[in-house]
Amino acid sequence: MTDQLALFDAPPGPTAPESAEEAEVRAFLEALGAERELTPAERVTGRMCLALAKSIAAGNAKGRSVASDVERLMATMATLTKTDTDDLGDEDDDLTPAEKRLFDGLASVPTRNGDPANGYAEEL
Repeated sequence: MTDQLALFDAPPGPTAPESAEEAEVRAFLEALGAERELTPAERVTGRMCLALAKSIAAGNAKGRSVASDVERLMATMATLTKTDTDDLGDEDDDLTPAEKRLFDGLASVPTRNGDPANGYAEEL
């Protein structure tokens, strides 16, 4: 097994002090690496999280809007913690009943006057 913690160490050389955002993301990645061995794709995703955290810190220091970077970072971090069994069947929980009816109607086979449109349904 490789040294998981070393995978997220900063590259050698003169660098700026680590921001609070970077430190928190690094702590998250190290805790995740301690729980289980990360795949190569997850390690690359972790590096992207660190880069996003650095970008957020730089944007904050310059007074720029960083909302899109924060949203991207949170979504990327969520992919690292998702399992195959997460959210099974829960994707409709945040929809109103009217929205559920609309989406269910859009997902159904088209009909014309109660009959399948142009025999399309029989072909399925």
